[in-house]
Amino acid sequence: MPEREEKLAASLTGTTPEIIPYLPYLLQDLWYLGSSPADMAELIRTYTDLGTDAEVLDLACGKGAPAVELASAFHFSVKGIDLMEAFIEEARQAAEDAGVSHLCTFVHGDAEEEVRREVPHDLVLFGAAGDVLGDRAAMLKKLSNVMKPGGWLIIDDVYSEPGASEGLPKREWERLMQEHGLSLVAEKLVDEASLQRELQEQLTRISRRAEELSQQEPEKRPLFEEYVASQRAEGEALEHEWTGVTMLLKKR
Repeated sequence: MPEREEKLAASLTGTTPEIIPYLPYLLQDLWYLGSSPADMAELIRTYTDLGTDAEVLDLACGKGAPAVELASAFHFSVKGIDLMEAFIEEARQAAEDAGVSHLCTFVHGDAEEEVRREVPHDLVLFGAAGDVLGDRAAMLKKLSNVMKPGGWLIIDDVYSEPGASEGLPKREWERLMQEHGLSLVAEKLVDEASLQRELQEQLTRISRRAEELSQQEPEKRPLFEEYVASQRAEGEALEHEWTGVTMLLKKR
């Protein structure tokens, strides 16, 4: 359990599991917590042949933004899994509000455990940061196992720049993909100017919620300030050490 909580905290830019109960409050103003669903839709529409009968698995689905928006746009049947129960509740409400609750199923569960027993799907989405499914090699192996032959995978991750302390360069990503029977079909790199605006907006919103929590629980102010600092540090890394990317992969 402690390791699972540490991975959960890290996937949402937390440095300690102590922050987990506060994440729904801190992130309440953010709808999607990874790749833009619009970018995913563009990749699907341009490069895949998926029809309305496609079955989609969204691992670490957050508040369900990709699931709800892809169900709305393509009428896919989507199953989302996330360890944050509060996010699952929001996802179910969002699907109902969008009129796609009949297409979306959201499950409170551990993506690492669920991926071991899931059947193969036509399309798999994975946008969790950190090592929720292990390192990149382990992650690709597990994701490949829940893809049908000829199936598709969308990953929200980063390419590391030369000298970066973390992450993988694109050539290393492609090597790992080949090892696990996957091919990079298309990618959408994050626009730097848009990224800076979005990161600043998110940081402002999270900082405001962190201050509200600090007023309510003054003794935990260092915890909330640390979370804001970790968000700022990740934003700086995205600007200087990493290139954000949404990748579309196909299983051979």
